[in-house]
Amino acid sequence: MRKSLLLVYLFGTIASSQEPQPLSPEQLHEMQVYLQQPNGDVVPIIQEHSAKDYEHEGTVPIATAFNTAEMLRLPGVKSALRVKEGDTVRLWAELPKSIGPRQLELLRFETRGKQRVTYLSRFGARSAEGHWNTVPFKARQNRAGKWLLEPTDRLPSGEYCLTPGSSTAHYCFGVDK
Repeated sequence: MRKSLLLVYLFGTIASSQEPQPLSPEQLHEMQVYLQQPNGDVVPIIQEHSAKDYEHEGTVPIATAFNTAEMLRLPGVKSALRVKEGDTVRLWAELPKSIGPRQLELLRFETRGKQRVTYLSRFGARSAEGHWNTVPFKARQNRAGKWLLEPTDRLPSGEYCLTPGSSTAHYCFGVDK
């Protein structure tokens, strides 16, 4: 009995420590993100906030893990900062010491009506599978301590936001055709 309780305690501790912890307001306040324009100008990206929501599909009136998806909603049709499709996207991030680039996600959003939306999970996906609309990027630190974040592939037209893990704070930009 004692061994099984110890195992439950240990596994519960390990599982809970692996879930990403939301960033504190102080950590988010210390973080700054910039978009490098094709002409070399570096422009600050204003932090936006989303609402977390759930979408239900199908005719069954009961929401389950198999017919419900987690999503984020941002107000506004487009981000204020824009680049052209084919341009190299370079994001510069000043991160507090407690945040590393592995805690950041570059999410792709779509426009629906007067808002931008992204799904964090597919219908029926387990949360351990990671977020669905994440765009891979490379990160390297310069001598001044800033992080250069570059998507591994050219970004197609759309709306994108750099997001500190499990946060509803976003640094958004758009790619136009």
